[in-house]
Amino acid sequence: MIIDRFKSIFKRILRRKILLISISGGIIGGLLIFFLFLKQPEKVEVKAGEWSRATVRYLVVDIPPGAFGRKKEFRIERIQGDTANAYRRLGPFISEFYSVRPSDNVDEFALKPLKFRYYFPAQYYYGPEYNNLALAYIPKSGDHYRVFPGSQIKKDDKGYYVEVSSFHTSVIGIVAKVPKKQELGISVIKEAPKSSAPAILIVPGEDPTFRGEMHEIGVNFWEGVFPDRTIALYRYPLIDSRSLLYNQMYDEFKKSGRASYVLFESERLYEELKKYDKYTFDVIAHGIGGLIVLTLLKNHPDVKNFRKIVLISTPVKGNNIVNPLFFGAAFYNKDPKIVAEIFGIPERMAESASVFIFNYLEAVNIYYRDLLPDSEIVKGLRNLSFKKENLLLISGDVPPFDIDFSNTQLARFYPELILGRGDGITKTDDFKDYPFKHETYHASFLDIYTKEEVLNRIKNFLSYTPPKFEGFKEETYPEYLPVEVVEREGTGVKEEEKPKIVKIEKKEKMRKYELPEGYYSTEIFSEVGSMRFKSYFGGGILGGEPY
Repeated sequence: MIIDRFKSIFKRILRRKILLISISGGIIGGLLIFFLFLKQPEKVEVKAGEWSRATVRYLVVDIPPGAFGRKKEFRIERIQGDTANAYRRLGPFISEFYSVRPSDNVDEFALKPLKFRYYFPAQYYYGPEYNNLALAYIPKSGDHYRVFPGSQIKKDDKGYYVEVSSFHTSVIGIVAKVPKKQELGISVIKEAPKSSAPAILIVPGEDPTFRGEMHEIGVNFWEGVFPDRTIALYRYPLIDSRSLLYNQMYDEFKKSGRASYVLFESERLYEELKKYDKYTFDVIAHGIGGLIVLTLLKNHPDVKNFRKIVLISTPVKGNNIVNPLFFGAAFYNKDPKIVAEIFGIPERMAESASVFIFNYLEAVNIYYRDLLPDSEIVKGLRNLSFKKENLLLISGDVPPFDIDFSNTQLARFYPELILGRGDGITKTDDFKDYPFKHETYHASFLDIYTKEEVLNRIKNFLSYTPPKFEGFKEETYPEYLPVEVVEREGTGVKEEEKPKIVKIEKKEKMRKYELPEGYYSTEIFSEVGSMRFKSYFGGGILGGEPY
């Protein structure tokens, strides 16, 4: 019965073609709308000739004008299935994966950093002081992942997101770390209460091992170098992820028109020193850390709690290692064998140089602008008012990983990588006309501060001799006793008696004291017995209530 009714309806629909077409169109349209809401487009073409932005689900890609020397398009795809599952097994990923690749399959190193913004669920946000998330990428090999240094946790009207600046594209996702509050500013990691010597303040740079943190054995490297000194560390997120609070502080600072992380950190360090105004510091800084200290000295010559300063491998005139044009043209995605043939260097050296420069550029991330030779930060370090004898510059003359561009065309682009002239980050010529003492050692940027002769020189330069105690000086000034109230005999009237000068005579190292008239010697012991002394530190009382 029911079947017959459906057949009858179907025959009527067939007789009315317009009705059939309308119903069919409605069904198809409904399905299309359903799938459009269910699944947004996964491929977007981005033109790089001008400011371009592409958004695919949770990922936003910004490409600045001039990032590439020609018009370029990119394809953004969400990775799914077995490939996504394989990537997920590589690490603590909490997000989907997106591939950002050039449409022409020519992977170039950008001249200006691209910006990747990835929104994440609010459940992974633990508070403004936490930096537990970072963007990571998976290289072409697909067998490991790398975290983008300097990932920034931010928020806008759409929600929370992680943002990075990078010169290259890749497969991108979000990784999670153990949630904890970000440590910022000066922290004392070892106190030496019996020492009167200035505390050692470590200001690290792009090499995180300079912090000296050896978690396996629970001590700090610098404790072993200075066992009798207080050790303090200045913490700032150069490589680490940056919390929402940190980014808000920087954004507020940037409103003053000063878009420089080195300048920002120099101001933060200056404010931190005010909190530690009871301390005197001997400073040891490395790489970018040295630039932060020098910028502080330039802008705040009034800083009072620096005694002596040692700067190790600090690029006081910038360097070419951070120039994206040089690296992109000579090394990025180039076959090491071909690079070796063109520039006349061993193939292994070509590979080592490519890895070193790439890793350094990633480590300094957005700080690269302050390291360029013509940056405002570098140009501003030429006139400093600090005692010449209290600042020591140390650098090396051995590039890392056996790299040596001597007598090659690459020497013009990378003088920091010439044996005998540079340590990988600085070059010895940088310090010739600098107003402070400079010493060169046979070491590279990465290991110079671990060399025994360098450590001995630092210890010698920062040595401290406590002033000799010459004893108490002879007291030649008058001493007074307090006003006393006495009762005159037979009158019953109490009067104030003015204190009289206590005359102190010296005779054979013995003192003779004359007490005021009317003061009975028999009362001395009872007065002393009832005295109540306030504690200097806590305000407690001795002699009365239990202390």
